[in-house]
Amino acid sequence: MRGAAFPTLFLTVILLAGPAPARAGEPPAAKPAPATSEADSRDLLEAAKATAKSARTTAENIAVVPDLLVQILTKLDKIEDKIARLETAMQAKPPARRDGR
Repeated sequence: MRGAAFPTLFLTVILLAGPAPARAGEPPAAKPAPATSEADSRDLLEAAKATAKSARTTAENIAVVPDLLVQILTKLDKIEDKIARLETAMQAKPPARRDGR
């Protein structure tokens, strides 16, 4: 029972103490938002334009890279086909006999 009495006593002391006294003086006033100048607005607009241009360039590059990879893979397939045909032709033709005498 002693354990249950402690939280009750604690709450009673807090309630009897009452609310904390308010601080003297006025509450701090909120700071007004800084006024943006025309130069700041122009700088922000220029930055937004540069960001948009960069995003467009990135999107274009992303579209170009797969096309280049497809072209490279197509060339490699053609080269592999030519090598396979050469190997087949070499295997079909008996090796020429060389006389070392």
